[in-house]
Amino acid sequence: MANKNYITLDGRMEDKAWENAQVYADFKRMKSEGDDLGGAPTVFKILPVEDRIYFGFQCIEPDMRQVIDNTPGREVQEIWGADRVELFFAPTGSTYEYYQFVVTFGGKMVCNYYAEGGQIRPEPYAPEWRSAVYAGEDRWS
Repeated sequence: MANKNYITLDGRMEDKAWENAQVYADFKRMKSEGDDLGGAPTVFKILPVEDRIYFGFQCIEPDMRQVIDNTPGREVQEIWGADRVELFFAPTGSTYEYYQFVVTFGGKMVCNYYAEGGQIRPEPYAPEWRSAVYAGEDRWS
């Protein structure tokens, strides 16, 4: 039986618990060579609940036809060509040791661990994590 304090993992962020979570916005995506840094705004919320932390993102998209999907049967097959959200965590505070979590619009998930300037395989901590994606009329989350 599910714990009553956990939220529904469906990408919608409609559980009552999300109502009081602080909204974070106005952050910038990282600039890369030739990037104009254009794009629609993204907001997120962080919700700690007992033994887990939920992160909810809303990627505002005025024209959902512009979102790049990477589900099977689509032209884009790898995560780096798709619309995605990436989280970076540095538990030790070092810029040379961190986790990268990626969720794409198509629902693909990737977690990488980097230390000493390189990707470490096999992953020494293997964090447990899950995601869900929801597509609305003017946003995906």
